[in-house]
Amino acid sequence: MYYFMKRILLLICGLVLCFSGFAQEPEEPEEVVPRIVDSVAHNRKVIIEQYTGINSPFCPAAHKLSATYAAAHPDSVFIINVHTGGYAPKYRTADGDTLAKRAGFSYYPSASINHTLFDTNTVTAVQDTGLWKTYGNAILSMPSFVNVAASATMSYYTKQVDLHVEVFYTATAEMDSNSVHVVLVQDDILGQQKGKENNPSQIVNGQYLHKFMFRDYLYSQKILVMDSTEEPPHLIAPIDSGTFFQWDTTYIMPDSIGPNGDKVATELGKMSFIVYVAQDASKTIYTATKVQPVIIELPDQITFGNLGITLEQVLGCNNKVVPSVKLKNESDSTITSFQIECSGSARKYWSGTLLPFENLTIVFDTIEVTIGTETAISVSIDTVNGIGLDGGIPYFLNVVTVNKQAPPEGKGQPVLLLQCDRWGSETTWNLYNVETNQIIQSGGPYPNYNPAPTKPDTIVLTSVNTAGCYIFEIKDAYGDGINNGNGAGFYRIIDGETTVLISSNGKFDSGEKKDFQITTMVGIEDIEGSICRTTLYPNPAKNLTTLTISSPQATVAQITVTDMLGRERGNLGNKVLKPGNNDIKISTVALENGIYFINVVTEYGTSTKKLAVKK
Repeated sequence: MYYFMKRILLLICGLVLCFSGFAQEPEEPEEVVPRIVDSVAHNRKVIIEQYTGINSPFCPAAHKLSATYAAAHPDSVFIINVHTGGYAPKYRTADGDTLAKRAGFSYYPSASINHTLFDTNTVTAVQDTGLWKTYGNAILSMPSFVNVAASATMSYYTKQVDLHVEVFYTATAEMDSNSVHVVLVQDDILGQQKGKENNPSQIVNGQYLHKFMFRDYLYSQKILVMDSTEEPPHLIAPIDSGTFFQWDTTYIMPDSIGPNGDKVATELGKMSFIVYVAQDASKTIYTATKVQPVIIELPDQITFGNLGITLEQVLGCNNKVVPSVKLKNESDSTITSFQIECSGSARKYWSGTLLPFENLTIVFDTIEVTIGTETAISVSIDTVNGIGLDGGIPYFLNVVTVNKQAPPEGKGQPVLLLQCDRWGSETTWNLYNVETNQIIQSGGPYPNYNPAPTKPDTIVLTSVNTAGCYIFEIKDAYGDGINNGNGAGFYRIIDGETTVLISSNGKFDSGEKKDFQITTMVGIEDIEGSICRTTLYPNPAKNLTTLTISSPQATVAQITVTDMLGRERGNLGNKVLKPGNNDIKISTVALENGIYFINVVTEYGTSTKKLAVKK
């Protein structure tokens, strides 16, 4: 029998990738490069696999708790935030849903700590956030029989990741076989989140900065050791002390991750791999490490990545826009200064520290464009770190076009149609007079509803009493709009002729603004033909109103009632009119609160009167 036992690693390919590897006794190393895995025994590491959703207001406080805990143990505690379940309309992945299902996830927030069952729990998902640290500390105090280390590089041009993993057993394994797992996480994804005020350190310009977000599950790989010194070769189990493995594999980093309509761009410098050794695919995790790929094959000169030019429309019936550009330092040099120019705006000089792969947004001064005509706007950088152009080629150049349209025009008294979602208490709105730059009318917060409303409220914007330019602003306190799975909210503003001036399906984050113009306060309710006069009393009406028609001579009038959307809500048929005043009773019992139009048509002319119903 051999004194040294030669071993062969039997590789069983996992979910996505498979790779080659080998095992050998530490007494017979065949190393080309020094090992990166430690051969000294350490305690176990902790992975908090947290299940979260942007529509759960309780999750940000849990994010803060787990991030604080990980920051206190930077090399021992790792976070994987998995967006899953009904409160996660964004950032979900099929693999993330599988992880949550395995853990028995059913409540926000909850987390699996090392995929371990604690106390009398029947699932690994722990709902009590106060226990996360308790269970984590218990794991950190336990000795580990295995260590793992990893290194990675990623090509700037091809996005190919070369991942190297090493595992070393400092003691005999608990079970006959183990497995290695690799997941991809991404930091600093800016988006919406309910309850973000409970984690203010991750709020940036009113949005939430998501961290440790689960993006992809690369593979799950069985570790089995075979003894080839006997015939036939047989499994050696459990894996004993001194066993060493190493693997090399490749992965192409996608440009974006997620289903259609919910893709999130991957960013250099924001992607990391978490590698862990576990009893099996969904069982106890023993140890882990985290590695961020080193970007290689970088451009020879300083290069700016273009993350987009934004042209913010300046509201208020004008020809102005505010350009801004988001840049990324895609070089291995630190940028300390540059000169940037935007057509139509003053040249800007920036100085500071922009590290490799960091982002920066430059906001320019307001520029003027021609209304209704495409205008080209260029942004260029011609001096970086005090060094000018080489051969006349800018460090950065991008051109976009803008075609700003005039705000919609209306006539007569405008009316707001507003339908909230279930959480009416989150909704408020303001109406601004552009000329005075003052709020002239406001609304909300509204009651919470269960079920969600199915008809809009009708609100007459009585503060609009002169022709001019106006801005309507709506806000949602939780940052998920009024149409995000808790009711189909929307809003419209129509003028006195029922023309829609502005509208929205309610799918916004914290809020939005729109402008409109009223060119005259004379609307259809004030336009009459040969009819001398029509009046309504009482107006507003509760159950009954009287329409008085003054006719120059005997005729027949056709009278209908329509709502703000132009739908017929009543038809009084033909009424015979005598010369002089004619009183016609109109029942409003069947009409809901809101604004309606009484339409009168005769051979001598037409008339439309606005009627408010208030019960």
